[in-house]
Amino acid sequence: MAMHPERSVWLSIGRFTAILLAGMFSLSVLGIRQVMADPVLAEEFVNNQRGWPNDPQSTAWLDAGSYRLHAREPGRFVAIRAPVDLSFTDVVVTGKFRKVGGPSGGGYGIVLRDQGPEPRDGINQSGQYYVLEVSDRGELGIWRREGGSWVDLLPWTPSEAVRRGGEPNELTARADGTRLALLVNGVQVASLEDTVLGEGGVGLFVGGDLNEVIVERFEVQVPVVPEASTAPSVAVAPDTSIAPSVAGVPDVSTEPSVAPGEITATYPQPVTPAQGVESGVPGEIGVGMAPAVAEPGSSSAPELAPQADVLRTPNILSLVLAFGGVLCLLAAFWRRKATSSPPAQTSAKRPEAAPAPSHQERFDR
Repeated sequence: MAMHPERSVWLSIGRFTAILLAGMFSLSVLGIRQVMADPVLAEEFVNNQRGWPNDPQSTAWLDAGSYRLHAREPGRFVAIRAPVDLSFTDVVVTGKFRKVGGPSGGGYGIVLRDQGPEPRDGINQSGQYYVLEVSDRGELGIWRREGGSWVDLLPWTPSEAVRRGGEPNELTARADGTRLALLVNGVQVASLEDTVLGEGGVGLFVGGDLNEVIVERFEVQVPVVPEASTAPSVAVAPDTSIAPSVAGVPDVSTEPSVAPGEITATYPQPVTPAQGVESGVPGEIGVGMAPAVAEPGSSSAPELAPQADVLRTPNILSLVLAFGGVLCLLAAFWRRKATSSPPAQTSAKRPEAAPAPSHQERFDR
């Protein structure tokens, strides 16, 4: 028995859709398994066996299953290096943060490619590293620390993915070659390239006057390298006795020209602190700071980095619905085509009946 044309079309479309969705799911699962390796560090701060800086009278200490960071002194941030004696080139760092104190405008985030100088103990304000952070005002940003100055890579940018106030935020910072990326609560929100720092340590960051933040989880992973499965993808710990020399780095002997936390500062104009007021830190609102344009060619003007691409993860549901709509249009087209075609006419002719015999023929018989 022949199948109806309309039913055949629908069955074909259904099979094609099922195969496509199964393939997409398989590729996504395989991709996730191939990207990440076992964690190098998975810290939930139950105890201090790894040796995090721990002093309740200072800027960082363990507190009931979390790690508390407090920027006690105005104008000074808190940067902590994770207790891992490794220098990472490509790395993925995830942390769960929650603000618990301080005025509005504070920031917190993750340190990547920390090249010293040591120690990164929550007190030292100098260094060479990247900071990828968010604020309690629903913003995000990326900066590079150069000695005693900040270089804007991505100034404060609003994002709907960042939860405001004291709500928790899960941050994931990725370094892959020259590319840095930031994910907030599972959504990739920023990605940019910077070639200055190629490897280094990882850690935690809190900025903004009196800002107080707890970290409930901190995890460090490295990408899987299939070509060299026996060789680790982590470099040897760097020699911090000599500060790295990088071409094009701003003069770090001057005061910081612009601080990442100064939300009121206009990028890329540097900000000079007003008389009697110290420079701001990441997450600081910048009260009392007077903007001033630096002279062309001045060594205190920071080198402008390439602008970042602020990204939004595509909505998979929307893609599926759009694909289903296309399939429905195709099905409607084939249905209309099948119903509008005239029925096939047979070319065979009905056989002609023999003429009835006449009255005379009947008589002759």
